[in-house]
Amino acid sequence: MRHLKAFHVFHVAAASSSYSEAANKLNITHGAVSKQIKVLEHFLAQPLFVSTEEVCV
Repeated sequence: MRHLKAFHVFHVAAASSSYSEAANKLNITHGAVSKQIKVLEHFLAQPLFVSTEEVCV
C-alpha cells in the first residue's frame, strides 16, 4: 500500500511544475513529496526526475 501512495504523489508531481506545487495540491509538505519520490525511486531502483537549477524533469 505504501507504494500506491508513492505512485499517486509521483503522478501529481509529474503533472506539476515543482515539488512545492505538488505539495500544495496534495495538502502535504514539500519534504513529504520528496520522501515519497525517494521511496518510489528505491522501489523501482532508478531515478524518476532529473533536477536542474530551474526545473525538475
